[in-house]
Amino acid sequence: MTANPNTPNSPTFSDGERVIMLMIQCLAGNNQMARDSIDFIMDAIELKHYWALSLQYSVLPAWHSSDLQYKETFEILDMWWVIGRDYANLSQSDKASISSQFGANASLFPGFHSATESRHRDIASFAFNEMGKFQGLNSRDHLHPFEHPSPTLAKHRRALSVYKGIVKKRASSFSASPFSRAEIASVLSKW
Repeated sequence: MTANPNTPNSPTFSDGERVIMLMIQCLAGNNQMARDSIDFIMDAIELKHYWALSLQYSVLPAWHSSDLQYKETFEILDMWWVIGRDYANLSQSDKASISSQFGANASLFPGFHSATESRHRDIASFAFNEMGKFQGLNSRDHLHPFEHPSPTLAKHRRALSVYKGIVKKRASSFSASPFSRAEIASVLSKW
């Protein structure tokens, strides 16, 4: 802890000291919620998911803002979550059209390759399992929802590029309607 030069009577805490204070605060409660918070903090530190700490606890600095893999993973998960949600709202004929063109599981999240994309897979798994993010995201592999047998990042990036273009276009026209069959197909065509 150091003195804050702008206001000498108020201390400035390091990031590490802030984490320790959060843990002490959680211990003071001595209940299941406190134990869960401590477990979450320890898991995030042990697995080097510092981005998760700043998302979960707003008093901490925005460590996630400089983690490019975190940003990319969240953008990819968001894209697949929207594709899955909006595919579910299509008419039966539109779903049949997508399925015949791209396969029955086309709207489901394909995962990341364990050997070459493990950081993305670990971020996705932690966000989903430990933080409850992207609930409702459906995966192609129910036993290993974040894993794919071959590299996928280049495909995700191509699809994400199209997805971002659609989102930007929709934002400029203030469109909040679900993605259409054509929009979903344009994203999936890059996968």
